[in-house]
Amino acid sequence: VGLSPESPLFLKETCMWKIAVGFIVFAGLALFILSKGGDIDMGGCTWTDHGIGDGNVIFSGDFDGGGHTISGLTIDVPDSYVGLFGYVEGISSDYAVIEDLTFTGDVTGDGSVGGLIGNLENLGQVLNCHTTGNVTSSSSLAGGLIGYIRGYDLSIIDGSSASGDVVVEGRRAGSAGGLIGEANWAQVTDSFASGDATSQSSYAGGFIAVA
Repeated sequence: VGLSPESPLFLKETCMWKIAVGFIVFAGLALFILSKGGDIDMGGCTWTDHGIGDGNVIFSGDFDGGGHTISGLTIDVPDSYVGLFGYVEGISSDYAVIEDLTFTGDVTGDGSVGGLIGNLENLGQVLNCHTTGNVTSSSSLAGGLIGYIRGYDLSIIDGSSASGDVVVEGRRAGSAGGLIGEANWAQVTDSFASGDATSQSSYAGGFIAVA
């Protein structure tokens, strides 16, 4: 299979072809593997629509970045579940895994906004992933790495980091965390964040705002 206008992962932005050539897409499981060719420089492109997963389409596979970096990309989506991965969730007893990836770029959205993942729900693993850039939410929940971790099955974050400022704006602002905005059911080890975290009307924390 490939990407097509009928596919839920159809590339809606012309600049997104650069990232498409770095991935191999398998049907059903939505397995993405970063190209062995090396790092991907998006050349200053801006996504104005959801990237990988948006609440209707959920990423539930394995993503192995191979130690490479995606850079030169700004994400600006006036909606919830915003990040390089918008919505990630494991299925049954199988973890959804994102590992060995670095992302550099600013991310702006409405709610559940993260540098790497907007929303992580049930059986997610984020291993050795790093982000650099500012994260801004216009209403609720933002984190430098992950905006919101929730669900009834444990998610695992290990060996990961976020560098940059995290801001949640507005009178009804939610939590802002340097690494994670809110983590309801997560195990976080060997990870760190650097930068300021600010919420205009709720909790803010340099590492995790609410746990």
